[in-house]
Amino acid sequence: MTTPVDQFRASYAILEQRVTTVLCTQVGAVQQLLEHLQSFSAAEYATLQANCTAMANNLDAACHRSSDPPNGPTLVIAQCVHTGGRERPRVHIDPIFLESALELCGTSHLAEVFNCSARSVR
Repeated sequence: MTTPVDQFRASYAILEQRVTTVLCTQVGAVQQLLEHLQSFSAAEYATLQANCTAMANNLDAACHRSSDPPNGPTLVIAQCVHTGGRERPRVHIDPIFLESALELCGTSHLAEVFNCSARSVR
């Protein structure tokens, strides 16, 4: 029995494959596409164009919103702490998060994630 996550992954893989196929076969083929426009009636072409535009707009809008918005405040796992001096601000990383993260990857990778030096992560 497949889980919803497995179904989502399978659907995503199919979508990715179809988009890749279209991009590889249709990009740059404008002249060929224009030759086939006469195959559609004006009403059908208008409907196809409106639907494609709507789908593209909906996909663009969907990438900027979450279907499952958080029901609490965002988690702060790292923050810059200004000491008032001339030196760079300290990077304070939540110790519990840092402990777990260090089990998964090294200080160099975490330094890239937090945009600080590896020494700051230690």
